[in-house]
Amino acid sequence: MPNMSRLFVSGKALLEGQLSEGKKERMGVEGKLGVKMVDGEGGVWDLDFMHWTSVDKYVFSNQWIQFVEEFGVVEGRVLQIWCLRDTDSQLCFAFNVMED
Repeated sequence: MPNMSRLFVSGKALLEGQLSEGKKERMGVEGKLGVKMVDGEGGVWDLDFMHWTSVDKYVFSNQWIQFVEEFGVVEGRVLQIWCLRDTDSQLCFAFNVMED
């Protein structure tokens, strides 16, 4: 779906203990964090990660459209999302698109 330019997620479970106060403050000032995302096939994507206070949701954008196209993400498809740290302790995410 070419109009899926972003993914909204609830941050409470996803970010439990992962987002430091400094990162939260930086997101507030700069509006976003650049994060890495690893797909289920080992590909690495550069995404923007933001908190939209108006809807109290976290948002992934930037290369999201390319990810949607490559993996055939459509409404109703289940995505597994993991929050983790890379070897440099940077915030990263892993996504897996579940088969129907």
